[in-house]
Amino acid sequence: MEVRRKTLAKVLVVVFVANLVVMGAGALYSSQNAPPIPERVVGSDGETVATDAQVQAGKRAFQSNALMNHGSILGNGAYFGVDYTADTLELKTQFMQRYYAREMHGSEYASLDPSAQAAVDSRVKRDLTGTASGPVVQLSAAEVFAHEQVREVYVDRYHEGAPDRGVAEGMIETREGARRFADFALWTALISHSQRPGSDGSYTNDWPYNPLAGNVPEGATMIWSAISMVLLIAGAGAAVWLYESIELPEPKTRGIEIPDPSDLGLLPSQRAATRFIPIAGLLFVGQVLLGALLAHYYVERDGFFGVGEALGIDVLQWLPFALTKTYHLNLGILWIATLWLGAGLFLPGLLTGYEPDNQERYVNVLLGALLVVVVGGFTGVWLGAKGIIDGPLWWIIGNEGLEGAVEVYRVGTQSLGVVEGDFHIVALGRPEDRSRNARGAIIGPERPDLCELDRPTHAVDRMDRVSARPRLERYFPALFVDLDDLRWRGERERFVLLLEVRRLRSQLWVGSRADTARECRRAASAACDQKFPTRDARSGCADAVRHGYVSRYDSHG
Repeated sequence: MEVRRKTLAKVLVVVFVANLVVMGAGALYSSQNAPPIPERVVGSDGETVATDAQVQAGKRAFQSNALMNHGSILGNGAYFGVDYTADTLELKTQFMQRYYAREMHGSEYASLDPSAQAAVDSRVKRDLTGTASGPVVQLSAAEVFAHEQVREVYVDRYHEGAPDRGVAEGMIETREGARRFADFALWTALISHSQRPGSDGSYTNDWPYNPLAGNVPEGATMIWSAISMVLLIAGAGAAVWLYESIELPEPKTRGIEIPDPSDLGLLPSQRAATRFIPIAGLLFVGQVLLGALLAHYYVERDGFFGVGEALGIDVLQWLPFALTKTYHLNLGILWIATLWLGAGLFLPGLLTGYEPDNQERYVNVLLGALLVVVVGGFTGVWLGAKGIIDGPLWWIIGNEGLEGAVEVYRVGTQSLGVVEGDFHIVALGRPEDRSRNARGAIIGPERPDLCELDRPTHAVDRMDRVSARPRLERYFPALFVDLDDLRWRGERERFVLLLEVRRLRSQLWVGSRADTARECRRAASAACDQKFPTRDARSGCADAVRHGYVSRYDSHG
């Protein structure tokens, strides 16, 4: 079936709006039903174990040290390291088993017989069954013991360093910060096994899987997982069917003439735009190298083919996985955006042959803004992840602690990014300066040559040997252009050079080779001085005359 493009566009708009509505409703529902952070977590004796402020401080430690790009939390993040929710829940149950094995049997859990282990497991499961709602959550003595032990494990891992896990020394710069991160991760473990009020499951629908904590998939979870997979496959199949079934009418295109590269002259702004190319190339090479390092980290978690040892550099310490992943993802976006910016600034001059006033300056400013975003952003991410930037600054000029492409510092991605985007739009949308031109514009309304003297001697010599008007038009087409066809542009003052050349028609028909070329240049020079309104326009026109020609497609002067 044949579908009009307008119809397809309407369908896409409907789908896009519907998607936004569904996602917005989901976000609203999630925010209204988010699991609470208790004001205090206390032990059986009433002693405070953790507070709301400590959990929030742990969240900041998690974000500021880019741990989401190393592991994951509640199933979301990178999968190089552990999922901190699943990890702390597993550690919590193991330490509770140790506590009850010592209390009940005076021995380690692993040395108990199966019946004794079953009794210990029953006590652990009973402690972890219940709800964690309300401003104060009370833990059993075994849970308090486990909480303290998990804190120390996280100090050893994320402060002291664990090369076998790809964790650099000082990933979290202080022992206290590592403890607070453990409090945050343990809170996510708490809500994963605590029953949501009014529900048969936990706040995470009994995820992650841990039978000892009572976390096993419910029937509804399995059913909805199967439904989601069916919908995903059905959606992909529907997209393929539509692609093969719909026939879109081909747009009508107008042929263009591609000039020889030697006939093209670059405008100053175009030359400036070419500087984006080597920058994009360097960004691309950087992404490839960091991608190789990331891939190798999965095999050798604390090195890169022995290069670090040979050079005396601790690769893991300088470029840990989380930081490398951030750089790698953002470099992919940046080199594509760099080429997009450069092409957007280069092509208008190529297609039209003109550029606005001070366009080269605008291009250089955009190039500088790009360098600020790249260098400043990457430096801020490194300083933030290393803990050198502390306090509110880590979020403003350091890393935001989110995953992947939204990691780069807020000032760069939002403030400078918006400014650069707006500046790019301004640079492309300003009025053209008709006094500056490039040779060989590719498309646009056909524009007559004014006095085509790129090779004046050769052109006039050939003209002397032919008398037929068609051959003469080939070398001096501007002499036969109807000016009325050009007046719609509202640029009549710019055609004075064409008028002066047409006045020489009789001389061009019968004049000698030298006199013709000299007279044409003289008339053009006089027209430049007398008729063009601005100094830039006169300068551009005089430059064309001085080089012995008025450029092709230059009917506007």
